[in-house]
This record gives sequence, structure tokens and C-alpha cells, in this order.
Amino acid sequence: MSFEGKVVLITGAASGIGAETAKLLASLGGYLAMVDCNSDRLNHVAEEIIGAGHHIPFTIVADLTQDADHIIYETIEKFGKLNVLINNVGVISATGLVDLDMGNYDLVMNTNVRSAVVLTKLAAPYLEDSKGNIVNVSSITGTRARPSRLAYSMSKAALNQFTKCIAVELGPRGIRVNAVNPGCVNTSLTETPSERLNYLTNSYPLRRVGEATDVARSIAFLASDDANFITGNLFGVDGGALAANIV
Repeated sequence: MSFEGKVVLITGAASGIGAETAKLLASLGGYLAMVDCNSDRLNHVAEEIIGAGHHIPFTIVADLTQDADHIIYETIEKFGKLNVLINNVGVISATGLVDLDMGNYDLVMNTNVRSAVVLTKLAAPYLEDSKGNIVNVSSITGTRARPSRLAYSMSKAALNQFTKCIAVELGPRGIRVNAVNPGCVNTSLTETPSERLNYLTNSYPLRRVGEATDVARSIAFLASDDANFITGNLFGVDGGALAANIV
């Protein structure tokens, strides 16, 4: 796979799946526009990429729920084009209906769904020009019910359906759209309790939970020209969890 000459905009790039994806795509020759609200961690990832001898990434410190116009404007102003959009930013809410705080619900839906919709709408004309593609980072919880993950599961189900809908709509314009659906991934975002982590490790068919690099490699494949006839797919990266009916 090669991303030489391609401009990739990735949100939530300061940690976890976003950071590992940024580092991988940089190693494959991509020019990166990296977005996050945490400037310190974002700069740290950028410094790692620069230290490895790759193209200097363009960092944008922004709130995805407020600054979509600014993000697209800055990216096009810097690079003049856009080839790949990776909607990765996300937040988790660990509550069910009874304990649901509606302010937290709005935060989850605005961050995980609305920001992706707005950013995609703004990016679409530039992706049409480049015949580019979009990869949304969703979750297997968008396809299966799990207690105490109501808002998060709803947001990921919406993101999965968004992926399919716009794949059909944007396909005739030359834009591919796919999503990755990771299972449990060992990142700072998940903060999985050790007891559940042990349970999942022993229950997943591959006998381990995922790492951010596992998901990053799948994102890179879907975003690459090697996947140029793949669109509208929800790509499971779950160690066999759904096959074993484990969420």
C-alpha cells in the first residue's frame, strides 16, 4: 500500500486508534492533517512522525462539534486537495436508560455522529475532485445490544447506517465510503475494567482483545487503492467476537 501524494484528514488523531492510524499512514507516504482538541498529545504524535523521517504533519487543534468549517478550510488552504477523510473521533458513555444524563447523551451523539456528518458534507466536494474515500471508525456495539452503553451503541449504529447511506449516494460521484467496526480495543478511550478485559481475552476466539495497530492496518487498507472496489462495508476488526456473539 502507498499513500504517496495523498492528503489524509484524520480526526481524533492524538491517541489510540487515531494516533496509530496517523503514524501508519505517514509511514506509507501520506500527507496528514491531524485534528484533535488535545494540543499536547497531538503535538507529541506529530513529533513522533517527524522523528521517524516522514512528511511533516499539519496539526489542527479544534473541537469537532464546533469547528468543522475551520478544519476543512485549513486543510484545503494547506494542501490544496483532500484524498481521504477518516472520521475517528469518539467518546464513550457507560450508562443505560435509567441513569442517562441527556447532556451526556447530546455530547455523545454530537461527537460521534453529528461531527462526522457535518465534516463529511463539507469534505465531499473535495473528495469528488480527487475520487477519494471516507473511512468511519464505528464499533461492533453498533450492531449488537449491550447493557450500559445506550448512547454509545446508538451513536455507532447511526454511524454504520450513515456509512451505508452515503456509500450509495456518493458512489456515482467516485467516492468510496466504508467503516471499521472494532471489538474491544485496548486504548485509553475504552478504559476497560481489568475483570472484563480478562473475560474478553479468554472469550474472544483469538484469545486476545484488539490493539490500536490492528484497527489502523484495517483503516489503511480500506483507504488505499487496494480496496478500490470496496464501498458500503462495515469491516469487522473484532477477533471473532461477533461470530462468537460476544459484545
